[in-house]
Amino acid sequence: MKRKSSKVLVFLLAIVMLVGILPMAAVATVETLGADYENLLPVGQFAEPCAGSELEIFSGVEVKEVSAGGSYTLIIKIDGSLWGWGVNRDGRLGDGTTTRRDTPVQIQPGTTWVSVLAGWRHSLGIRADGSLWSWGYNTSGRLGDGTTENRLSPVQIQPGTTWSSISGGVNGTLGIRTDGSLWGWGCDRSGALGTGVQGDVLSPMEIQPGTTWKSVSNNGFHTLGIRTDGSLWAWGANSAGQLGDGTTTIRRTPVQIEPGARWASVSAGNYTLAIREDGSLWAWGSNWNGQLGDGTTEDRHLPVQIQPGTTWASVETGAASFGIRTDGSLWAWGANVHGRLGDGTTTATRKLTPVQIQLGTTWTRVSNGAETTFAIRADDSLWGWGRNQYGQLGVEGVRYTPIQVWGAMQPPPPPLPSPNEWQPPVPVSELFADSQNHWAAGVRNPDDTNYIGWAMANNITTGIAGTNPPEFRPNGSVTRAEFTAFLYRIAVGGTPPVSPELGFADMRQGQWHHNYVAWAYSEGIVTGFPADNTFRPGRPITREQLVLMLFRYAGESVSTDVLGNFNDSHRISSWAREAMNWAAHHDLIGRGGTLNPAGNATRAETLAILHRVVDTFNISAP
Repeated sequence: MKRKSSKVLVFLLAIVMLVGILPMAAVATVETLGADYENLLPVGQFAEPCAGSELEIFSGVEVKEVSAGGSYTLIIKIDGSLWGWGVNRDGRLGDGTTTRRDTPVQIQPGTTWVSVLAGWRHSLGIRADGSLWSWGYNTSGRLGDGTTENRLSPVQIQPGTTWSSISGGVNGTLGIRTDGSLWGWGCDRSGALGTGVQGDVLSPMEIQPGTTWKSVSNNGFHTLGIRTDGSLWAWGANSAGQLGDGTTTIRRTPVQIEPGARWASVSAGNYTLAIREDGSLWAWGSNWNGQLGDGTTEDRHLPVQIQPGTTWASVETGAASFGIRTDGSLWAWGANVHGRLGDGTTTATRKLTPVQIQLGTTWTRVSNGAETTFAIRADDSLWGWGRNQYGQLGVEGVRYTPIQVWGAMQPPPPPLPSPNEWQPPVPVSELFADSQNHWAAGVRNPDDTNYIGWAMANNITTGIAGTNPPEFRPNGSVTRAEFTAFLYRIAVGGTPPVSPELGFADMRQGQWHHNYVAWAYSEGIVTGFPADNTFRPGRPITREQLVLMLFRYAGESVSTDVLGNFNDSHRISSWAREAMNWAAHHDLIGRGGTLNPAGNATRAETLAILHRVVDTFNISAP
């Protein structure tokens, strides 16, 4: 992605949603949310690089906690101060703005923090007094403040309570209070929170009252927790056996895993890594990229031991897996896209068993983000590696081995290059045969735009697969899967990397749309249908559903009602009226005439809307 204004990017994602996709692991106290979706690169808001004063503050910085999330990072320094940098859409950094920060900015100076969680789009932290705070994206109540309003600065959750740990997935959050009780809030799809609600929970709800817990790890689809007696329990989605109970059955309440075994820590991805009290490492669930570390790519429905004879202190799940042994050595295995493993290799070859990272070094923490991995050495220095799409490491470019982040010798990040230009439309004579006389080819009037030619020239669409001669079918409906691909090609460009399997019952890795949908899900653009845990990729989307998801992602209420200009505004569903009014106000769906809110958006309409927004808001090409 090239530099854009925040307003431009908000409208980019909003528009892509409008065209068809829209309806939408804990190690000690270090928690990551980005780990579960390898390289699902969110489209960030871009601002001018910050002044270099923060770099001076971070020369030789000592860090005690790090959490890497959806293209942003939060750390706690040794003095307890909280800092963040990276993408800041929805206020996920907590600095009171939505401005991207290319260098660290302190969050609420004067406060002291002991634990922090950087999610995909929302954040939580625990202060030294045990109070719990949250900020950022709040759809479905994932912040736990009793509302669904985004928060640009930390807000306290349930004043008067004290908390010991937190863990969060894309949809919700779980936390353990200092009395050992377990609480959950957010969207409880697939029973991942264990509340039994199967809907939105806007404030913390206790899970299994009367039980006491010492740790919990949630990835958005399933959860594992360890009680104070050392027993391991799991609940939520189970399509790849990630619960470890020997089945692929969804569990909406906790079930015990391997009764009789005692566990020390656990990390939940679309698979699970866990350490027993004797230090042995165990893994189960999806194994698409060898992330279990057992030397195979076979899914495991029951725990299997990894490298018998070794002892481990902590583990971290993701498309790549990381573990720190009891001798302080750092190990990695699984997918290696964009240098994810940090072992110095520059190919995407996956590693099916653990490989050591930087021999002779000792480490205390590791955290997997959406595109970059961070770790803390024994001297409290902060190191990072990976794709580094937004300059999180303080330099440009992919880093295949760990480099010190914001160290004394680290220069300020260089400015991003100038925006790319969109290619001019393909001539009408070179369009798909079924589109050359269509209005979306710009043939009605001399000033009309050739939307289809523009999309072809910029690799947004290549037509309908398998048709000969090639067809575009401009009057056909846009499916949820198709628009996910349109969105990715505009926002990021090219083809998305392989991602871990999602928890939807009707989707599997290997489907052409899986990685596109995984990326869109990571950004909260799509959420699927909680009733049956499906995504329904081939289903067309209605206009009001598209607009509602657009509004949820990027909108804000508009005081002036302009829906009266449409002759069928009475047909808009009550749940969509606020969103439709917002879209009409910004001329995204027109400002008068007929809406047909329950109708499906066509492929031609989709391209016209995309081009209109790109042109109006000066969005640069990826």
